[in-house]
Amino acid sequence: MYNKIAKKKKNYRRRRRNRLKQEQREKDAADTSTTECNDANGNNANDKDEKSNMQTKRKEIITPAPHLSPQQWHNSLLSTPAADSIIIDARNIYESNVGRFSVPNVPTLLTNTRKYSSLPKVLEHNIPQMAGKHVYMYCTGGVRCERASQYLLQLNEGQQWKGKGIEGVKGVYQLAGGIQKYLEVYGSTETDDDGSNHPNPQKCLFQGKNFVFDPRRTDPMLNPEKPIVGVCVLCDAPHDDYDNGYAPCQNKEARCCRCRVLVLVCDQCRLRVRCWGEDQQEQMEEEEGVVLGTNSREQQGMERRRR
Repeated sequence: MYNKIAKKKKNYRRRRRNRLKQEQREKDAADTSTTECNDANGNNANDKDEKSNMQTKRKEIITPAPHLSPQQWHNSLLSTPAADSIIIDARNIYESNVGRFSVPNVPTLLTNTRKYSSLPKVLEHNIPQMAGKHVYMYCTGGVRCERASQYLLQLNEGQQWKGKGIEGVKGVYQLAGGIQKYLEVYGSTETDDDGSNHPNPQKCLFQGKNFVFDPRRTDPMLNPEKPIVGVCVLCDAPHDDYDNGYAPCQNKEARCCRCRVLVLVCDQCRLRVRCWGEDQQEQMEEEEGVVLGTNSREQQGMERRRR
């Protein structure tokens, strides 16, 4: 009985395999006849030309903005008229809150996004602010500006911009290597005549801390003597420490209870509010305390029995 069932399954697989091969041969024959007809009528060459033109246009649209080295970025921001320039911070709100570029008389568009996917809507909403200006974009390492500058250039050629008669941008530029590369050049220390090293904040256009995605959370401030960029969301006091003195690995950072985004809450206000995750943490600590207490009582009981 088992051999008959196995033989039927084998025959079924063989017939199905032959049927699929026959269908594939018929499909290939139909494609070959269609190609010959197109070559005879001269339509196939035109289709290829149209496809190549479409690919060329698509490549022109998605080409990223030109990269500026830290020196070119620095000199361009200082030499270009302030009325014709605008800076766009392509990072999220929790990154720009603790540090950002600050150029005298040059406006900075802080996107204030919670996630990177919300950036296109912010750019579309701020088209009038970018019209007729040189747009300078930057992020932490330069990766996000690749896609953001592509979208901005595509938006500049679309109906949402030129279709409404709004003047286009004069140019879009991105900082090569992002803030990291810029601080390597302008955030380094200088040596005095007496041999001591100190930072030179007069040359650096970036103010505050650089938010990084590693256990450090942020790079140290370039010049501790300058005012702190970040402020507390409750009392507006200067504050730029998400962890309130704790190490980032301790998971004591202040987060919004609704969206869990990092928020700046000063040490005094942190005592009066409850951030996301603190209820669960206190509950875990209480449960651990109960368990430890139970174990200690059990040990005391065992000692009494032994006596």
